[in-house]
Amino acid sequence: MLLTDASLKRPIAMTTVILVMLLLGVLAYRRLGLDLMPKVDVPFVTVVTVYPGASPREIETEIAKKIEDAVVAIDGLKHVNTSCMQSVCQTFLEFDLDRDVDIAAMDVREKIGLIRNELPAAAEEPKVLKFNLNARPVVRLALTGDLTPDELYDYADNQLRDRLSTLAGVADVRLTGGARREVHVLLDRRKLAARGLTSAGVVRRLKEANLKVPAGNIKEGVREYTVMFDAEFDTVHSIGNLIVGNREGRRTRLRDVATIRMATEEVRTAAMVNGRPGVAVEVVKKGEANAVRVVNRVRREVAALRRQLPGGMDLVWFLDDGEFIESTVRDAWSNIVVGVLLTAAILVLFLQDVRAALIAFLSMPTSIVISFWAMGLFGYTLNTSTLLALGISVGVLVTNSIVVLENIARCLGDAPDARSAARTGTDRVAIAVLASASTNVVVFVPIALMSSLVGRFFIPFAVTITAATLVSLFISYTLTPILAGMFLKRGTLRRSGRCAAVVGVWQAAYSISERAYGHALSVLARMPLLPVAAVFAAFAGVLFAVAPRVGMDFFPNTDQGQLVVRLEFPSDFNLSATRRRTAEIAARLRKTPEVLGTLSVVGRIQGIIGQASEGPYLAEILVKLTPRTARTTNIETLRAGLRRLLVREPACLVSVMVPDIIGGSAKPVEMEISGPDLAQLDRLARQAGVTARESGGLVDIEDTVRLGKPEIRLLPRRAVLSDLGLPPATLGFALRGNLTGLKATTFRRGDRSYNIRVKMTERRGARQVSTFRLPTPSGFPLNITNVVRIRRDRVPVQVTRSEKRRVAKLFANLAEGMGLGTAVERLRGKVAAGLPGGYTVRFVGLYEKMAEAVADFRLAILTAVLLTYLLLAAVLESWTQPFLIMATLPLAYMGLILALFLTGMNMSMMGLLAGVMLIGIVVNNAILIMDEVNRLVRDGQPRFEAMLAAAPAKFRPIVMTSIAAALGMLPMALGRGLGGELRASCGVGAVGGILVSSVLSLFFVPLLYLAVVRRKAGDD
Repeated sequence: MLLTDASLKRPIAMTTVILVMLLLGVLAYRRLGLDLMPKVDVPFVTVVTVYPGASPREIETEIAKKIEDAVVAIDGLKHVNTSCMQSVCQTFLEFDLDRDVDIAAMDVREKIGLIRNELPAAAEEPKVLKFNLNARPVVRLALTGDLTPDELYDYADNQLRDRLSTLAGVADVRLTGGARREVHVLLDRRKLAARGLTSAGVVRRLKEANLKVPAGNIKEGVREYTVMFDAEFDTVHSIGNLIVGNREGRRTRLRDVATIRMATEEVRTAAMVNGRPGVAVEVVKKGEANAVRVVNRVRREVAALRRQLPGGMDLVWFLDDGEFIESTVRDAWSNIVVGVLLTAAILVLFLQDVRAALIAFLSMPTSIVISFWAMGLFGYTLNTSTLLALGISVGVLVTNSIVVLENIARCLGDAPDARSAARTGTDRVAIAVLASASTNVVVFVPIALMSSLVGRFFIPFAVTITAATLVSLFISYTLTPILAGMFLKRGTLRRSGRCAAVVGVWQAAYSISERAYGHALSVLARMPLLPVAAVFAAFAGVLFAVAPRVGMDFFPNTDQGQLVVRLEFPSDFNLSATRRRTAEIAARLRKTPEVLGTLSVVGRIQGIIGQASEGPYLAEILVKLTPRTARTTNIETLRAGLRRLLVREPACLVSVMVPDIIGGSAKPVEMEISGPDLAQLDRLARQAGVTARESGGLVDIEDTVRLGKPEIRLLPRRAVLSDLGLPPATLGFALRGNLTGLKATTFRRGDRSYNIRVKMTERRGARQVSTFRLPTPSGFPLNITNVVRIRRDRVPVQVTRSEKRRVAKLFANLAEGMGLGTAVERLRGKVAAGLPGGYTVRFVGLYEKMAEAVADFRLAILTAVLLTYLLLAAVLESWTQPFLIMATLPLAYMGLILALFLTGMNMSMMGLLAGVMLIGIVVNNAILIMDEVNRLVRDGQPRFEAMLAAAPAKFRPIVMTSIAAALGMLPMALGRGLGGELRASCGVGAVGGILVSSVLSLFFVPLLYLAVVRRKAGDD
């Protein structure tokens, strides 16, 4: 081996190369950031269009359909989903992952610009927003105190937001609750109508009167003066002096028909922290920023702000992602360290020489540290994906050095010195080690090429573990022979080493098992087909009897110490009623021992991937729990307990959800029934809800069918309006001015500016609509009932569209232990069977992402198998031996399925990742055996006897490497620390696959080989 020869000839030079690589790794580690998940760019674009006062049906007709028609032809558009709500249209556009989100947003803006004139004139300019999956809230604060809501909001808006938004890495600071100040011009209906004035006229006069116009410059000698026409109002009181009418020489000032005062805008949201009203503050990090660093900067700034808070205010640090991320990374590192120590212990037990164990042990930390260099080159952080790669590779990294070291020790007796033994021993297994390491690497090529969203998350995993494996291969060819040649002596690795007194019991047990293996193999070799057939039968049994009982899931829920309780009250609830009920429910939740606090938001709920819904009847409670490591109750049990606590809450739909690890929260089961008729869709959705409850395995079932919000509809008498010379638009704006009010202009005070809103004096009760009086050109007031017909109706709370069709949706959470795939397949057939013609059902959301990922993994596994076969064929120079080696793959998958079944886990994306990884690991044992067989055959030994000699000769390295690999992953498989659910679902499958395949392959590979050899001999 050229690399080994060079290392043994120039050991100091090669050692310095390795030390330089270690130094680069240490320097790179210092610059690596901490994050929860790897950065993934997902091309989502949201179009938000506000049409004040419009009903969902009007939004659908006048805005949604036109926007959908405009954007549907954009290249790379994958899905179009629209939510039509009162006054707001939200269109969510999902593009293919290879589409650049900036270019996609530009295309959307261009298409929207072309149809802007087709949208209603009263609709605001559509806002095109890019959604960045990596730009998520990382800190949640609450500003509370004894001050009024407008004072709290004013401080949060002008002090907190300004101070926090300027911090490096902060993208946005979102405020919820409180009340924004503005100037209200409250018109008296009777006085206004008596003087022949309209609210629209008042708005026009305010706009014309409140302005500042730069007139130019005047020069005088060496001086220059700026001339400014300043007609802006200097005080709130001065607004009342504005003349808004002059009829028959009688001036009408604004204060004659209105009351002017500093007030607040209409409150549509509210926030409460632990029962105290206040303003909720969310700090959103930039997509490329490191979460932990942003949290630490915000923490220092908040500490400074607290010292400057006005009296009566309290700034509460409610929750942040930094603590969870740091704890997750710390626990992942502890798993890696424990795995390294366990592997070191097994090395000492097997090698029975501290020097030999240390030589093999060094390959693990050396490979990990040098891998940091590769991570830095690719711009990765220490996150769930990269730490999983390091944790799962701990036991694998040492296998190459173990094989080399064990073979060097066997050559010590025949070689003249340790250096010659190191050269000869490494050369003999160089091909086997290269093949083993190459199979570990080649299986990750398909993962790096995955095109789904999940695949993007796993690319850092594939790159990191590939780098670590290649480094370990390099170490086994260089550092291991160098150290072996320097420190190993004749007698090393013999069964009577120095540590025999300490490990005597272990050695005795191992010796018995080694002899038992050799004897059992000799006995079974007389009838090799029978045990081979038994193994195939066992695999078939697991595949058809056990595998169907293992559910299919997307990702396991991660216990972040949080739960989200979503509340939906009747659609006619106002904000005050919703706030009162929400406060009562939050107080009940805080009585649960594991609950540390609650942060309630009324009027807005947050979904996944940036989707939000608004309405005064909606509320969301973020429940802060004691950390996972400080309680005995798991997150699913707590979730079920809170659900039982609130299940009988009257007139309220309650959902208890675990926040998603990428931010937001949504129910995993999301079903769409599409069709043309809303009433029919509502009926089908209700029927599907009954079916879902009967199918079992689903909780928190709800649909989008609602009774509808009461509406008072005013229909114009067009003939009467025409006779009076009143256009309908004038009447419509007059009505809006009566209720919502019209923004006229702005009032500036110092460096602050406040909206001036013109509205009628507020009254209570629906009957007031019929008493509205309108001015006429003649100057006499006219009752509104003379020009309109009043009809009471109910309108949909929301009209939902998907792919340009109306849909009704059903949402549900999964019961504990139920897999997403199992629940969907159980429900799909029953719902589809009851659909009439023209109506279809499909499952979207997490299930769609899971289905894409499963298809990606299926292709990745097939590609990995093919690449592994071709690689083995090239290394072994044989087309048939790779088939024999890869016959061990079913054994690995049998172990993976059994491990998941016995631990009660569902198959998830992490389990599929373990399945891909096992392809490269489990073939290593067969490679060692076949490499030894080929060597013995080349030496002239018959194939039958060569196999009976090779398998026992490789028993020690196979057992050693298998136990080392399993123990290295064991701490991760146990998943005890924070964030351990993701690591455990991968580790359990990997450990199960390694253990079962290692035990069975010791018999399966030799016996299958012997059966083929004997059959060929019989044919000859």
